[in-house]
Amino acid sequence: MGPDQVGRPPRPARWLLSRLLPYRLKPTAAGDFEELYRRVLAEDGRARAAAWYWRQVVKSAPAFFLAALCWKLEMFAGYLKLALRHLRRRPGLAAVNVGGLAVGLAGCVLALFFVYDEFAYDRFHRRVDRVYEVKSKVGAGERTVSLETQGPVGPALAAEFPEVEAAVRLARADVIVRSGGQAFIQDGLGADPSFFDVFSFPLTAGDPATALREPYSVVLGGEAARLCFGTADPVGRTVSIKVGGETADYTVTGVAAAIPARSSLDFDLLLPIVRVKGPAVDRWGPVGSGESPDAACFIRLRDGADAGVLASKFPGTLDKHMTRGNLTGSHYLFPFARYHRGAGDYSFSSVLKPRSAPVYSVLLTSLALLVLVIAGMNFMNLSVGAAAADRAREIGIRKVFGARQGDLLHQFRVEGVLTALAGLAGGLGIARLVLPAFNALTGKGLRLEALGDGRLSAALVLLAVLLGAAAGSYPGWSLSRPRPAELVRGAFFLGRRSGFNRAFLVFQFAIAVFLVTTTGFLYLQHRYLAGADLGYDAGGVVALDLRQLTPQFQGASNFMPVLKARLLRHPEIGAVSWSESGMSSWSARVLRRGASSSPVFVRSNGVNPDYLGTLGLRLVEGRWFSPEFPSDSSDAVVVNETFARMFGPGPAVGRSLSEVFHDKSTARIVGVVRDFHFDSLRRTIDPAMIGLIEDSPRWAYVRLAGDDLQSALGTIEKEFKAAAPGYPFIWSFLDEEVARQYESEARWSVMISLVSLFAVLIACAGVLALAVQTSVRRTREIGIRRVIGASGLQVVGLLSGGFARLAALAGVLAWPAVYIAVRKVLAGYPYRIALSPWMFLAGGGLVLLLVLATVGLYAVRVARAKPVDALRCLG
Repeated sequence: MGPDQVGRPPRPARWLLSRLLPYRLKPTAAGDFEELYRRVLAEDGRARAAAWYWRQVVKSAPAFFLAALCWKLEMFAGYLKLALRHLRRRPGLAAVNVGGLAVGLAGCVLALFFVYDEFAYDRFHRRVDRVYEVKSKVGAGERTVSLETQGPVGPALAAEFPEVEAAVRLARADVIVRSGGQAFIQDGLGADPSFFDVFSFPLTAGDPATALREPYSVVLGGEAARLCFGTADPVGRTVSIKVGGETADYTVTGVAAAIPARSSLDFDLLLPIVRVKGPAVDRWGPVGSGESPDAACFIRLRDGADAGVLASKFPGTLDKHMTRGNLTGSHYLFPFARYHRGAGDYSFSSVLKPRSAPVYSVLLTSLALLVLVIAGMNFMNLSVGAAAADRAREIGIRKVFGARQGDLLHQFRVEGVLTALAGLAGGLGIARLVLPAFNALTGKGLRLEALGDGRLSAALVLLAVLLGAAAGSYPGWSLSRPRPAELVRGAFFLGRRSGFNRAFLVFQFAIAVFLVTTTGFLYLQHRYLAGADLGYDAGGVVALDLRQLTPQFQGASNFMPVLKARLLRHPEIGAVSWSESGMSSWSARVLRRGASSSPVFVRSNGVNPDYLGTLGLRLVEGRWFSPEFPSDSSDAVVVNETFARMFGPGPAVGRSLSEVFHDKSTARIVGVVRDFHFDSLRRTIDPAMIGLIEDSPRWAYVRLAGDDLQSALGTIEKEFKAAAPGYPFIWSFLDEEVARQYESEARWSVMISLVSLFAVLIACAGVLALAVQTSVRRTREIGIRRVIGASGLQVVGLLSGGFARLAALAGVLAWPAVYIAVRKVLAGYPYRIALSPWMFLAGGGLVLLLVLATVGLYAVRVARAKPVDALRCLG
């Protein structure tokens, strides 16, 4: 023990006492305890003195702890009063700070709600983590084609695999429901009786265990029950339903409760799956043969069962049915709980709603955090600039009277937290105001009532507190470092150490340039998709949905020829055609080319001879279907250019389909049309073949000849109802259907545009903050320049030049990130715009103009001030 430790109490006890003593007692109480310790030490020795000291510390601990707590609360109350006083003293600055943080926190609120909603999808199902979809695939590597499973897969899993507690097959179908003399189309879902064992859709009436056992039973959704029976109890009553080509009376065995908005599976009514797929759904057949209809299959595992172990049994069991010649396939399991979030590789589903994409959650959260970071930086810069302008002397005087650096840091942190909490309140208000528009853009149904979840509320409050504390620390650190004399004399200039602030500003400008330029590219890509040449003319075409018409009615009434003749009598109608599939829903087949070739995804449609002229398809080789060739109805097809290229360099016209596919068809190619987009431009064009339809078309297309749309629509409706009395008139404009394919691009383009606007506005507030600091630092210089004759324009240039250089530097730094991000986003589109250099210059130039406008307005105010005032302020 050193000589300085002789006569001193034990070190651990001294450390504990220093932690317990309140700040105001530390200079006196610790010395008093040490003086008494020395007296005991002199009389009784070290051991007794140490024991006495420890007893005093332990006995005094509760009182000292309470005193320290009261002191801290008193200090905090003082900090709070000062913070409120400073906020009231400069309401304009407080409004800018609170407003910026409110915008950033509003973005975080909406992003948090969005992500929370994404993860909450399908969680209302009991034991959802044990629900899996069974998928099948054929091919290998990039040429793999995913399919729905064959019909018998579900019963086989339930019967042969002990890990499977329940299995259900699903198949979607548009059904025609007739009740009370009215007919309407409903979204039907074929399912096994075990449907309610796998999924947790409650019934308001009926028994879920027996609801689908009978072959002609139906479970109606709430809206379907209301349409059919009004307020009467529907259970036990019958309703006429057309499924495919069969119309029959079904007995209502249950009514489903309203389907939650966060459900990937929805329906208007449930039918036995055999009514949708037919008896063949229970038979095995070679893959791709059509002998066994496909159906989506979902299973629920028993408690403790392992999905990986179950999937390892498929190669020797289910996979043996996935063969046709040398065309083989396999089965795998996909977790249903992960479907909507877009996690994992998954092909298109015929029964589930389109799923989301993880990029949306990442993109929205990243944008919100970027705006919040910009707002926090602005808060720091504005706080430092304002404090340098009118709080430097106050801080210096407080330091003279004994305020420590930690006290000043705490003061600014409290001000930051208070401002951030006010910003959170404002952010919640902004979120409430913009929530309807946000829901429209994202396709969500979010509500602020979600804050009732304590985890969301706690996360938002914690975020605001951390943001305020972090943002308040830098001003407190910057303004507590100088000596009191410098602060009191006003000799403290932030400009000496403004590099950190300028780095912040460059970062803000770079984010703004990144967002603005990226937004421009996304807008141009969306405009390109919406205005691209589709290979046919969708403008001025009305699409009629004929799926509600029964084949018997169409055959008996010769419906389409009669409707065509009636419509063409009117001058506002230019052409009429019909087809088996809608333009965006062509049928698909998986065909095998050769013994060593991978399967090919081929699209097909049946049309009438007027289809070419009505839709404006372009024939590039051969001929179109013609009444002069009666055999066209059975032995002729027209293909697109992609299909024709499969025959090699020679002409495709005159070749048989059997030359390229292992198919028994004798059809020959009579013509080739230019490639056209029956899918959206997110997909490359598949090989397609067109044949003549025999009967019962499901879609009709009417090309208008005039500009009077209302008159033309009235004519079409009148003639349709005359030709099909009692059937609903369901129509849409074909070009609007095409535009709906790009709704997500349109919504996210608008959302990113709004975020970019907020980011630029907040960055401009940051420019104002640094301009305030610069003017404070250069007040004397500006005054001297004005005295010796400098013009107001020269003063404006003096203050604006540095900011222009910072904005230009930010653009150069942001452009590589823009290039990488935009190139990665556009890589997901097979048809996309080029990365034009002028867009990079336009994005940076727009931010530069806004920066110069912001600084210029403030610089004009500084330049118009009296020079004598500038010279006095630092005298």
